[in-house]
Amino acid sequence: MTELHRPAVSGNWLEQTQRRALERFHAVGLPTTRLEEWRHASLLPVAAMLTDPPAPTRSAPSRAALDAQFGAGPRLVFDHGLYAPELSNPGSDGVVLSPLAAALPTLEGMLASIAERALDGVALLNAARFRDGALVRISRGRAVETPIHLVFVGPATVRSLIELSGASSAEIVETHLLPAGSSLGIAGNAYTEIVLGMGANLRYARLFSGAPAAVSLSKIEVLHGRDSRFFGTLASLGGRLARTELRARLESGAEHDLAAVYAVSGEECADVLTHLEHAGSHGVSRQIVKGVIDDQATGTFYGKVRVEPGTAKNDARQSSKSLLLSGKATANTRPQLEIDSEDVACSHGATIGRLDEEQVFYLVSRGISEPEARRILVRAFAGDVADRLQNADVRRLFGDALSGAIASAAPAARSEGGRR
Repeated sequence: MTELHRPAVSGNWLEQTQRRALERFHAVGLPTTRLEEWRHASLLPVAAMLTDPPAPTRSAPSRAALDAQFGAGPRLVFDHGLYAPELSNPGSDGVVLSPLAAALPTLEGMLASIAERALDGVALLNAARFRDGALVRISRGRAVETPIHLVFVGPATVRSLIELSGASSAEIVETHLLPAGSSLGIAGNAYTEIVLGMGANLRYARLFSGAPAAVSLSKIEVLHGRDSRFFGTLASLGGRLARTELRARLESGAEHDLAAVYAVSGEECADVLTHLEHAGSHGVSRQIVKGVIDDQATGTFYGKVRVEPGTAKNDARQSSKSLLLSGKATANTRPQLEIDSEDVACSHGATIGRLDEEQVFYLVSRGISEPEARRILVRAFAGDVADRLQNADVRRLFGDALSGAIASAAPAARSEGGRR
């Protein structure tokens, strides 16, 4: 069993803050399907997992296994939400890389308002229950060439903070893994706040790879400074319920580029929600979300872009594409634009479809088995999300995980009509 670092998260201010968050949670409860943003993601069957999680029973992989998967570069590893120092490689020039709990005395001003800022029961539960998470700070003008890995093994309630000062740049990879053989009744609640200073440039990638019984609720908030850039890649692969919510606010000249992919089968459910606000002028946002849905699984994309009044020359593009591999699979998609400015260039679109049987036939006629032909076509549809990653090792990490998820789903694809 990995030796876990159990931080002393004490102090009256934090105890009081978390007590207020818990009181508010008991008052509002978990979100229900009566809320538009939660219409297709019922938390009722998994409420006990979230509100009364069981004690952890597994440990993280060995250091050698982590080195093989993530390399020997800078990383923080958390085992069921607790920092594992013997598996981590913290620190480098111009970079603060530490468990959040170790820096709590310096974060009182930021964390003291978490109970007030939380908008729903999931966020309040995170604020009330988190004990640790990752803290990453990049100093002004610092360009970090090696990817920084934040590795979370096993379900937990964690909270992370990523800050890039002005004109700095970095690539940060956040990975949430469940060990093979994880049992029923496990849930994770992760909250990541990203603050980008003026002219900062962040390449951010997040991978969730879950067991069929797992529940993962993740929220990412991005606060753009003027002329900052966020290049994000999200992959959610498997899970009884895997929900990723990303909210961003763009100041003038900011650029937000996001690509997300999910793959679900069986009776799994994936939810991707994005909410972008263009609060300044001359901002650019690009979003593409792709879903691969098999068996009786459900995939949902709910996206909203708001261009605030008094702004000009904003350019926002939003696209959702869903691939149904079964006649019982369900795709829900709802892209939205809310424009309070006349001087904009905005568009959105959504498609839902099946594999092209003529393309399948063509590959089979060239000597490829039908299951393999379907895997090739599904990989071509979804793989460009992983292929766009710049670092070869990170691209391999995401590509291997995506290929594994597709391999179990694509052979079952049939030519029967899908539900649209």
